[in-house]
Amino acid sequence: MKTTNQSGRISVKNRQAIVEAVRELATTKDLHFNTIMSAVLWAGTKMNARMCVTNLKKLITLETVLAYQTEVARRENYHTAQVKGIIRNALPKNLRTEANINELFAARPISGVSLKALRVWVEEQAVDFVEPA
Repeated sequence: MKTTNQSGRISVKNRQAIVEAVRELATTKDLHFNTIMSAVLWAGTKMNARMCVTNLKKLITLETVLAYQTEVARRENYHTAQVKGIIRNALPKNLRTEANINELFAARPISGVSLKALRVWVEEQAVDFVEPA
């Protein structure tokens, strides 16, 4: 099975050509334009077919948006479980309560942080974390 680099697979010209169709679906179904466009581009990069305007327009459906939102939710749930696992492992056993894990999870740096940097941050927080009275 031959794999190819997917980045930049859908040309700017083709992206611009589907803007009106995406805007129309967004208006008629009261959805955000960027959500639909992201869904179409995500689905387009996963297809083996040539990404011409006709094929992209076939992807402008509610089913595509639903599949995209399902995938985003799956990734978010995976990331949440991964980060909570990092937090759980960094805390001493006597402090591994759901409340403590959720407190540190809520206080974590939200974006632009690698998992390695997140582990360092959690370990620093765990040192200062005290058991509530």
